[in-house]
Amino acid sequence: MYICPLYKCQLTLRFGDPAVCPMRGHALNAHEPTGISMDFHQGCAAKREFKDAAFRMQSFMPATQRGLFDVSLFGGGSQIVVTVKVFPRFTMPPDRDWGMLAKSYAELKPWTEPEKFLWMAGQQTAIDDIWNAGRFKIRLSMPGAWERDYTPAFRIKFVESKSEAHIIADIEKAPPIVPDMFNCGGSRLDLAQINTGNPKAVSKSALTSQSGCPVEMNSSMLGHQIKDVVVMYNIIAHEYGHMLGLPDEYNSGGKITGKSRKDDAYAIHCQAADALATRAGAVWPWNSKTDSLMSTGNVLQARHLMTVWEAAVVATSRYTIALHWSIV
Repeated sequence: MYICPLYKCQLTLRFGDPAVCPMRGHALNAHEPTGISMDFHQGCAAKREFKDAAFRMQSFMPATQRGLFDVSLFGGGSQIVVTVKVFPRFTMPPDRDWGMLAKSYAELKPWTEPEKFLWMAGQQTAIDDIWNAGRFKIRLSMPGAWERDYTPAFRIKFVESKSEAHIIADIEKAPPIVPDMFNCGGSRLDLAQINTGNPKAVSKSALTSQSGCPVEMNSSMLGHQIKDVVVMYNIIAHEYGHMLGLPDEYNSGGKITGKSRKDDAYAIHCQAADALATRAGAVWPWNSKTDSLMSTGNVLQARHLMTVWEAAVVATSRYTIALHWSIV
């Protein structure tokens, strides 16, 4: 048995495996499984201590090397609260040839304060529709037949200063998206943490005034479902997954070339995500267009909670190990 000195994750290695953390590359220390996590075999005192404890982490970066979020839970509670803090910058679109949408863009008016307020409220509502629908839970199963389920509660909090933020988001004013055009307004989240080598780097996101609205799109443009069926695509729910550290499922990032960290950033992110999914007891699909939220649809899957699973493991590492936690 070995333990990662940074996150206290316990691992069993096969003979000949290097004693390094597969998530982060840290050297591992030899470890005998003793301490408070084993006290659950011995009586109720440790269980009471765990149930009375509050666990909080700020600006947690998952092993996927992308995303930052705060997490909090009470041992005896029923929720894991996940909060992404976003600093919004409301902008107008640049001058360019917008083609068939030129008239719509020309008619756009500058952002008003009520519009900004409604946009921010709309993002949480859209996230609630998918992430807070209560489909999956994070289960803690302790030795001694003690079990508790925690329902993740996903929040997006808009903050007033960059210093508070996990994400800096440029919100571009845009007209409603035409249903037969696969156009998410260039929505994206960069890979600042990998590109800079700084785990706490604040990533930048691009969103639009339409990102909190269910966007009508012809399903044949998405590459799944039935040809000519119109689906309602939830842009912010997908981007929120990136903010939690998740990659796309329709792009594996290719191979790591070693030419530059920036060129390899997405491949590095995908390989780290693949390793975390395995550790969380899941499989991350690659290069597939499906109705999954992190592909080209709106369906939340159990694997999409893997970074929250990791956060629960890390936050409670004084009492638990990864094997005690699962996504159900």
